[in-house]
Amino acid sequence: MIFSLDAFPVNNNILENNDYNGQMIFAALSDPLFKFDGTSIIANACKEYITSKNGKEHTFVLRDNLYFSDGKKVTAQDYQKSINHLLLSTSPLALLLANISALSSDGLQLKVLLKRPDFQFYKILSRSNFTPCRKKITSGRFEIKSYKKDEICLRPNIFHREFTKNQSDIKFARITDPETELNLYNKRTIDFTSNTSFRHNNVQKYRKSLCKYPSFITMSLSFINKDLLQPKYKKLRRIILYSINRTEIAKSFNNIFTPTSSYVLRGNNIDLFIPTNSHFPIDIRVGYDDFYPNKKVLEIIKKQLAKHGINIVLVKDNFYKPNYNYDMKLSLYFPDFLDDSAFYRSTYFNALVYFANKHNLYFKSLQKQLYKQKISTSVFKRLDRLLLKNALIIPLFSMNSIYLSRNLDFSFQKLNYESL
Repeated sequence: MIFSLDAFPVNNNILENNDYNGQMIFAALSDPLFKFDGTSIIANACKEYITSKNGKEHTFVLRDNLYFSDGKKVTAQDYQKSINHLLLSTSPLALLLANISALSSDGLQLKVLLKRPDFQFYKILSRSNFTPCRKKITSGRFEIKSYKKDEICLRPNIFHREFTKNQSDIKFARITDPETELNLYNKRTIDFTSNTSFRHNNVQKYRKSLCKYPSFITMSLSFINKDLLQPKYKKLRRIILYSINRTEIAKSFNNIFTPTSSYVLRGNNIDLFIPTNSHFPIDIRVGYDDFYPNKKVLEIIKKQLAKHGINIVLVKDNFYKPNYNYDMKLSLYFPDFLDDSAFYRSTYFNALVYFANKHNLYFKSLQKQLYKQKISTSVFKRLDRLLLKNALIIPLFSMNSIYLSRNLDFSFQKLNYESL
């Protein structure tokens, strides 16, 4: 099977990779303790999970049939080594593990002691990053066969517990031009198109081959310029928030996006309105990575905001080396966590706390409540309302992965893609 991708991983280290396409590839190589099955977090490499009454001590008991791609048996110590690697790294993923006080392993048992109670901690370990690996030796359904500039080839791990003889190699080809990609699909050269570049105007034409796969990806506009985070620009931020017509954008993309006005709490929509005297003549530089449909979305937003005197200047950014020479950034946001506190524990949110504290927005006192023994839904709602009220980040859509498939019976479960 041959997949096309419009970009290859930013970081080739399976433990530290945190970009979308990289996660897609490395998910096939990983074997995390838990995984997401489309509805909930379920046990994967872990067969038993025990949490103490105080929420601080977690014991994970591994399956006894876990093997690396070289045939060596996987132990709890291998998972401990991966976690320790990230704890000592400069990767943003280390923030996910900041609550860990101590780690120990014995045979098939991994024990984690936390500084603060967290009954949701196991969800963190469903990320594909938390997997045993030794250089090119991996423990997932596949292993790396070859890694070239524009081609990554994976072959089945014959020692994996779910290996079957009819499994074939998987090849990822880097194809940056959407038209070239579509031509190759029509010529049967590739079997799956890239889900980040399939053109919306082809939805009806290829509807029999079109697949949608739910993901955690959301699209949002984030304020990057710290000066615009100040309270005196609150009106401007709110005008931008309320002037964006998500429904209009979604329709122009044949409704493959799901509009949202709430970043975390699904269904908790607010009444959108345009403030009176909302004309605010100003130029705003908005950065975007040059992947479809980012620029197309911004072109529509540019027209919508022009009605209120806000001129959007589009700035093409370098995905691999961001320039940050803009005021806002359109991003496909990949949550740092899979639990309900995803956004509020992210690197971006911590930056907002830093700036907001200087302007008496009271983020920090609310953030501390996240570390209580039981997570309070009321705290999340207060934070969510506060973020929307101050328009520090503007949520646009929750997104599905959209691609063309020559094999409609194929499931990403075969890649362990649910680990995303």
